[in-house]
Amino acid sequence: MKKKTNNYILPVHLIFLVLTFFYIYAIFAKINTIFTNIPNKSLGFYKSRGGGENFREVFMYWSLLVLPFILTISLTPLVIKECKKYSIYDIPNKRSQHTTPIPRLGGLVFVSAAILTSLLYFFLKRQINENRIIEFFALTSVIFIFGVLDDFLNLKAMLKFVIQIAVGLAAVFFGFKWTTFAGIALPAYISGPLSFFIIITLINAYNLIDGIDGLCGGLCLLYLIPVSIFSFKIDNITSIVCLMFISSILGFLVYNKPKASIFMGDGGSQTIGFITATLPLLNFNSESCSIPLEIELLLCSLPIFDLIAAIWRRLRDHKGIFSADKMHLHHKLQNIGLTPKKSLLLLLGIQAILDSVVLISLSLKSGFSYIFIITGYIFMIAFFTVVHIMNRKACKNKHIPYGKSVNP
Repeated sequence: MKKKTNNYILPVHLIFLVLTFFYIYAIFAKINTIFTNIPNKSLGFYKSRGGGENFREVFMYWSLLVLPFILTISLTPLVIKECKKYSIYDIPNKRSQHTTPIPRLGGLVFVSAAILTSLLYFFLKRQINENRIIEFFALTSVIFIFGVLDDFLNLKAMLKFVIQIAVGLAAVFFGFKWTTFAGIALPAYISGPLSFFIIITLINAYNLIDGIDGLCGGLCLLYLIPVSIFSFKIDNITSIVCLMFISSILGFLVYNKPKASIFMGDGGSQTIGFITATLPLLNFNSESCSIPLEIELLLCSLPIFDLIAAIWRRLRDHKGIFSADKMHLHHKLQNIGLTPKKSLLLLLGIQAILDSVVLISLSLKSGFSYIFIITGYIFMIAFFTVVHIMNRKACKNKHIPYGKSVNP
C-alpha cells in the first residue's frame, strides 16, 4: 500500500540546495566589499614594520579559534556518558519529537568552550579590560549557570523569568542598549526599556524554538555568520566572540543533528538567546554598533515571530503565557506533512535567505538597503501567514480541533 503524500509539500532538498548557493554567493559578495577595510589587528593578523605578517601570532590565534570545536567535539561524549550514568535526561512527553530519553546537558560543553577560549584570546591579546568584555561574559555566565541548574532541577517558570529580568536589567545598566533605529536616535527613556525588552524576548524566543534536533544551534550559527562578517568593519572583539561560538556550535551539532544523541538544554538555548541580544552591542560606542537594530530584529525574526504567535495564542485561549503547547512553528510544519528533518532544512533555509538579504543590504546605499530590509520583513510575515493557513487546513482535514494538532 502506497504511503499518502501531500501534493503541496515542496521538494525541500532542491530548495535547500538553491538557498545554499544563494547564501554562499551573498557571503562572498559581502566579504569582497569589506576585505580591504579589515583593521590591521583583526583576528591576530599583525603587520610588522617590514610589511610582513607575524606568522607565529597568526598561527597561535587561529589555533585558538579552532579550540572550541576541538573541546566540544571531544568532551561532549563524556557528558553524554555522565548523563546516562546519573539519568540526566530529557524525558519524552506529548509535545516531544523524540520517543526515548535523551541527555540534555549539551550546552554545558559548547557554551563553556566558547566562553573560556574567548577569555583566553582576549587575555593573550591584552584586551580583557576593553569595551564591556568582562560584563558581557559575567552576564552570559549567569544566564548559562541558571540554565544548567534548570536542566538539573527543573526550576519553576516564574523563577527563571525573574532571573532573566535581573540579567536584562543588569545588561541595560552596563550599557548594552540600542540607541538608534533606522538611523533615528532613540531617547534614553525609550532605548533602555526597548533594549531590556529585546533581551528578555530573545532569551525566551530561542528557548521556545529549540524543538527539533539541530534547529536552535543551526539558527544561532546562521545568525552569527553575518554578524561576525559585518563586525570586521568596526573592531575584532565582536567578531572573535562570534567565531568562538560558531566553532563550538559546529562541534555540538555533530551530536545534535537528527537524530540527536544530546540536547543543548536550557543552559544552551537561553545562553544563545542572550548572546544574540547583546553581542552586536559588545563593540558599541557613541558612534556605531556591530549591526543596526532593524537588521538584528530581521535576523532573529524566526524565533521572535514564533514567540509572538505563542503569546497571542495563549492569551486568546485564556491560558498562562508560560503554559506549554504543541503549536510552535516546527509543530505546524510537521502537522501539514513535513518530517522533522525536512522542517529543519526548511527553517534553516529561511534563515539563510534572511542572512543573504542582510549581507546584500549592508553592501548597498541606505535607500536600497532599506528596500531589502523591508522586503525581508514582508517575506517573513508572508511565510508565517502561509504556514498558519496550511496548518488550519491540515487540522480541518484531520478533524483535529485547531490548537490541538499532533505530529503525523
